[in-house]
Amino acid sequence: MKRIKKILSFLLIILVVNSLNLYSSANTNEITVEEFKSQLCNMFYENINFEISSIINPENLPTNRVIVKTNSNSALVNDYGATSKIEGYNNLHIFQYSTAPEAQIAFKKFENTDTVYVEYDHYISLKTSSSTTNTEVNQKPLSWNTKAVRVDEALMYLAENNIELSETVVAVVDTGLYSEHSYFDNNRIVDSDYRLTFSDDLSFSSMDDELKHGTHVSGIVYDNTPDNVKISPYVAFPGSLLTSFALISAAIDAAVYENFDKDLINIHVINLSVTSVSPNSNKTVEESIEKAISNNIVVVVAAGNASNDANLYAPGNYTPAITVAATDYK
Repeated sequence: MKRIKKILSFLLIILVVNSLNLYSSANTNEITVEEFKSQLCNMFYENINFEISSIINPENLPTNRVIVKTNSNSALVNDYGATSKIEGYNNLHIFQYSTAPEAQIAFKKFENTDTVYVEYDHYISLKTSSSTTNTEVNQKPLSWNTKAVRVDEALMYLAENNIELSETVVAVVDTGLYSEHSYFDNNRIVDSDYRLTFSDDLSFSSMDDELKHGTHVSGIVYDNTPDNVKISPYVAFPGSLLTSFALISAAIDAAVYENFDKDLINIHVINLSVTSVSPNSNKTVEESIEKAISNNIVVVVAAGNASNDANLYAPGNYTPAITVAATDYK
């Protein structure tokens, strides 16, 4: 009996010591979402070519990056051999490793410490860029999908009843927006000034859309809404068809921050037309979506364009958000 008590006491001491040793003695200075985005983008760029050089479908695999959530912004005492790290934002600790096996070992070790959660920062891929075609400004068509959901009837009702609508700003978290496209009225475009780039890359303006996907998505929003709805692009794909969940989370947080600072943009809706089949959930993105919803921002996510169960796709499987699916031509 005494031996059992000694063993239990010893185990308790180990647990307490492990808990105390989770954080280093030096506090990490808190960083802003802008600083977090910048550091994360550079970490992404420094490792992307190495990680995906031999991967056919990178969106189905985790990066060599581990996200650790704790109850403090203080630096963790052990990073288990990370080549680079980001700490000091929203109690998140991002660790980059040279190889997948090193990341896996660190992941397991972090799981055995006093953390809120540990997860990989998975890739998200657009696969291919979208096409955009010129349309004369005064010949705005109602797309077939608009007719299918009867948006034209809603717009007619508003006009016939002289219903005035207050300004609504939709943050489109995507690849940007080609604002010079003749389809758009620039009075309905709001520059968020949010773009993921190398810290020294000044070749693009904040809204340039070299991949065209964001312009395509923004065109759908523009086509399906009255003139009170404005579009604000948040560029979350740093110059390639790939991004990651952490980068998407940073863009969502930036849009939420805009809501706090009334001198900036007042965001009402966040649109996420991005999906990944792996993992089945992502807590970092889910927490950002939850933060947006708690600040009265509507979050709309995509079900995935695969005629499949939306529960298989993140963030489309996150229940508090509004999940939107496609429909056949009618």
